[in-house]
Amino acid sequence: MSGLTRTAKKQYESTVTASIERLDQYIEDLYSDNPDDKIQASRQLLYLFNEAENIEIIVSHESLPGILGRTLRDEYKTSMELSLYLAGVFYIISNYSQLHQIVLQNQIGDTCMKIIEYHIQRHELRRSEIQNLKQDAEYEKKLKNMEILEKKQNKLLWLCFSILLNLSEDIQIERKMKKRKIVGLLVKMLERDNLTLLEVVFTFLKKLSVFAENKNEMYQDENIVQKLQKFVPAPHHQEICSLVLRLIHNLSFDKSIREQFDSLGFIPRIVTLLKYAPFRGITLRILYQLSLDEKSKSTFTYTECIPIVFMLMIQFPEAKVGRELMGLAINLCSNPRNAEVFADGNQLEALVKRALEYHDDLIMKMIRNIARAAKTQHVQETLEKYAKKFISIICGNEDMDFVVEVLGTMVNMDLEEEWAKYLSSPQLLDFLQKHLVVGYAEDDVVLESIMLVGTITSCEQIAKMIANTLIIQLLHTLLSEKQEDDEMVMQIMYTFYRLLLFKATRTIILNKTQAVNFLLELLQDKNPRIRKMADTVLSLVQEYDEDWREEIKLKRFQLHNQEWLSLIENVGDSDYDEDEISDEDSDRMHWADLSDLDGHEWGNISED
Repeated sequence: MSGLTRTAKKQYESTVTASIERLDQYIEDLYSDNPDDKIQASRQLLYLFNEAENIEIIVSHESLPGILGRTLRDEYKTSMELSLYLAGVFYIISNYSQLHQIVLQNQIGDTCMKIIEYHIQRHELRRSEIQNLKQDAEYEKKLKNMEILEKKQNKLLWLCFSILLNLSEDIQIERKMKKRKIVGLLVKMLERDNLTLLEVVFTFLKKLSVFAENKNEMYQDENIVQKLQKFVPAPHHQEICSLVLRLIHNLSFDKSIREQFDSLGFIPRIVTLLKYAPFRGITLRILYQLSLDEKSKSTFTYTECIPIVFMLMIQFPEAKVGRELMGLAINLCSNPRNAEVFADGNQLEALVKRALEYHDDLIMKMIRNIARAAKTQHVQETLEKYAKKFISIICGNEDMDFVVEVLGTMVNMDLEEEWAKYLSSPQLLDFLQKHLVVGYAEDDVVLESIMLVGTITSCEQIAKMIANTLIIQLLHTLLSEKQEDDEMVMQIMYTFYRLLLFKATRTIILNKTQAVNFLLELLQDKNPRIRKMADTVLSLVQEYDEDWREEIKLKRFQLHNQEWLSLIENVGDSDYDEDEISDEDSDRMHWADLSDLDGHEWGNISED
């Protein structure tokens, strides 16, 4: 921070003649019983302090800093003008980190807190008195006097908060302020409309909000979110708006606060600030945070956000669109309605063209989300136009980040039997064979390749093509090698389910691999999702193969009895003695029998 403003400096130059040679006289006047002498001396000292060359001389004075500090402590309740000049002196000193010890030694931090508390109480009392005098003939006059006093008060509060902000460079000092309820005092200032005061208040709140305990106090005790409503948007007060947005960004990392921002209508207000270039970066970061929650994503649908974001992406000046902008777009596209809005008209095609031209993996991730969330005919038809191009890219591109997103998009293309015409060339199947070899590719490429096999397996014709490759054997090997990776195991099982639906691939799975044995083992997996999926796939095996049908039934029977025996053992460990079980109790016990499993419905296929 700098010293006094140029305007204020000229004012002092025109009304004050101060000299460093008269320093002792000014000190003597501070001891005077005449208040005017103290005010005049403090004003002249403030003028001297505003000249950088005088500061070192004055602060090195043996007694002056202590006299100034004591006078401020003793007189802040008696003279607003004197308080302003003395606080101004210590504000200038506090701008220099190396001089903070002088400020602290003279207890100026404590004095500033007391001044703030005193003037807040005084203001509230005066306001209450004025409200009770609305019918009084002197009401207008008293209201005007209160407004004049409030302007002076705002200047003093600005000085005190600025001193405290400077001192808070030391985290230990900041913690002491926290114990003195600095957060509540700052939030109280949001009721005022003085821009200079608000600037230092928001700067301070932003600084404090990086700590969870301060953020929680702002939200839970001071209800800061509601008090921020009147400041958003405020594009014509650029500095205030920028500080408010940075404070909101810090607060937005808390899920509960994000929910309140949404419920109080902040999202459409913040979206309007995307139109203003100076605020766009911080606005995108805030909107990204607010788009993390599923409930909030639907709020964006009814704002200008999606059209603005789309135009910013398409017109982005660099080859790859900025990560902050893309992060917001990707989040929004996981909502079905938002995905449809992004894909409307020729917009999806424009996104695909830009992604392919610049190999932008983030735009491709967004397209992948659109394909997953918006299962409309328009989306599928648009993406099918680029099916050959997608295949060409994954087979000839070394940028694996981009390849993963293209693969993910293809996984969500519901072409059904139409996939056959894209498999007439061996290019895609060769790619899948190569990338399903254990250790050849990164796991994310392998996972997408597994899922793509499941997607394209949509008819007997395609099944025959797959049967003529090593894809099934490679999937079997992956199932064996990747048993610690639950997501990969889940996707391999689902792909086996798809392959079991067709004779050509079913024959290989049942007769040329140990896949069913692996599935039987997975019935005992600790992950319930894996157990459920294994059970579902085995039910399909039972439908097509009589030999496996009986073995699967036996395995289920054994598992059923294991669970029962485990239950009995647990009962045996209890306080009850098995000898105390009566014949009547024994008759009520149900002992598992193989016939219990007949006709049991084992669940439907689910990707969950």
